[in-house]
Amino acid sequence: MNALWRRVAGAFLCGAILGAALSWPAAAWRVEALLLQNDALTLQLEDARHQLSRLQESVNEFRAPVIHQVDIVTDVKQPDQRVALERAIRAIANEFVGRPVESLDRALLQTTFDGRLVSVDDQVYRLTLTFALIAPNSQLVFRVRRVTPGLPN
Repeated sequence: MNALWRRVAGAFLCGAILGAALSWPAAAWRVEALLLQNDALTLQLEDARHQLSRLQESVNEFRAPVIHQVDIVTDVKQPDQRVALERAIRAIANEFVGRPVESLDRALLQTTFDGRLVSVDDQVYRLTLTFALIAPNSQLVFRVRRVTPGLPN
């Protein structure tokens, strides 16, 4: 009986050793796969953190663009009258400097300028806004017509 137990114990021990020897490559392969997956996930996490920090920086730096300058263009041919008219119009247009670009639209500009009478050198002119480029460096183009006081125009 003693010999039988030795054989059973020897068979069990051989089976355990053989099982461990055969499962070792499979376990090593699984551990290697998990290590590679861990490296890939770590890389994704670092990328996500980097993107998040860049997005936070861009949000902190984001400011709505504002109007820095308004250029005035008229269809007046005489240089002295053109300069005087552009100066008078600029006084009105400069109220938009410093405002956010998105707060300025064509309708607001038209209500501000269209049909407006401007007096320059004892002459009265009616403004018509023909073109508006709304950007940090805006441009307003006007058609200017001389108005005779007292007559409906």
